[in-house]
Amino acid sequence: MELLGPSLHDLRRRRVIAAPQVKALGSHALDALQWLHGRGYLHRDVKPEVSSLVCEKGWYGSGTPDYASTASLYENELGPRDDMESLAYTLLYLWMGKLPWAGLPDMLSERTSGPNGWTREELAAMAENRESLLENAMQEGGVPAFLEDWLEHCLHLQPKDLPDYGYLRSLLDEEGAPLAQMGPVKGRIAKPLCAEE
Repeated sequence: MELLGPSLHDLRRRRVIAAPQVKALGSHALDALQWLHGRGYLHRDVKPEVSSLVCEKGWYGSGTPDYASTASLYENELGPRDDMESLAYTLLYLWMGKLPWAGLPDMLSERTSGPNGWTREELAAMAENRESLLENAMQEGGVPAFLEDWLEHCLHLQPKDLPDYGYLRSLLDEEGAPLAQMGPVKGRIAKPLCAEE
């Protein structure tokens, strides 16, 4: 596998990423995930540390707890909505520089029990803590309105429902310059590993 450059996490640690750039990155990620979902695949591990697209067929929990969807933390059936929820958390990280739940001991500690290293009880506790902290951040105005609307849309979908990609794209287009006027994100876009030739 070819390294295409630094991850979004590395870029964010080096400098603040301006709101229009966060939205442009979100638009590119949305396009890639829509393409992937249209072929019956899920990413299942959308996060800033990922700099290439790896995809899997399958519908049950995986991912990094900080960015994993709520359904994934509860080890429920996954679908395209879960990739979109994880993308929202990735964009929130890029926007704020940290997640509201960053630094919680149970989110960051290394575990060796259960699937993916955590027990079901630990994963459920993470989901509950995150939900509470996210709600607090929304009430305090720390979460941009477009991401609140994005999450509202995704959290009301059933696992096999496809998100309204056009609606999500429109959320990225409002509040600032249209993405078309910003130009492309510099760098190469990786072809998904599961792409059909």
